[in-house]
Amino acid sequence: MLAKKNPQVGKAVVRLMELSNDERTRLLYESQQKMEWDNLARERAARKEGLSEGLNKGRSEGRIEIARNLLAEGLPVEIIQKTTGFDAETIQSLKE
Repeated sequence: MLAKKNPQVGKAVVRLMELSNDERTRLLYESQQKMEWDNLARERAARKEGLSEGLNKGRSEGRIEIARNLLAEGLPVEIIQKTTGFDAETIQSLKE
């Protein structure tokens, strides 16, 4: 058996048996594990949301830069609207 060859595995098996025999201790352990898993899931979700927000912000900033460059080249507002998706008011505000 692996537990006999590796002392750490043996200790883990003994601890598992202790936890399994005492229902209160087992439930406490399972609650702690669930809390750790929930925390990890929240951290992953937050990272994913942060990445998504960052990408959206980058896209928006890129569109603004494109609109400013097109304005600098003297293109009509209508073409800039079609290119960037901004409304005329937003484009006008970029001239300032």
